[in-house]
Amino acid sequence: MPIAEYAVRLALYEAEQALSGLVQNLPNRCAALLLHVVMFPLGKRESAPKDKLVHQVAADMQQHGETLERLTRFRFHPQGDVEKADEPLAVLKPAMEAVRQTSKLEQALRKAEAKGRLTAEKPSAKISEAVEKGLIPAEQDDQVREARCLVKIAITVDGFDMDLNEANPKPFEFRMF
Repeated sequence: MPIAEYAVRLALYEAEQALSGLVQNLPNRCAALLLHVVMFPLGKRESAPKDKLVHQVAADMQQHGETLERLTRFRFHPQGDVEKADEPLAVLKPAMEAVRQTSKLEQALRKAEAKGRLTAEKPSAKISEAVEKGLIPAEQDDQVREARCLVKIAITVDGFDMDLNEANPKPFEFRMF
């Protein structure tokens, strides 16, 4: 139950921080000192969740298993088609799976780039260069491109007017996009 432990530890830590902040900001210093002694007789005892626990929770969330399904069972399930990419949430699950499948290839690309073995500017050109230099198998370059495309669709924000260069003649009028 690492997620429950994480949630409880974080809630207790944040509650202690909030109470401490309240006491510190009291205008009456005598009352603040008295409340501090009453509320924290042994001092502050809670700490933020440890990194090991945070990493375990993150790993659990990235494994499309029982934990993730249990936590997201009441979320909105889009009816959009993944192929048409008309609904970013419909692409989320395939994008996570594609990222998981290409993680070793992406790691190889990052290492090669850090060592200066890839000189191309554009990401798609870097993939082609990596294939030419034998850093990643030629039959898997489409897999990397597809994963990157799905991620781009999943994280694209489209909740604003795309015509940012045009002045709005009626700035206080509600506009449907």
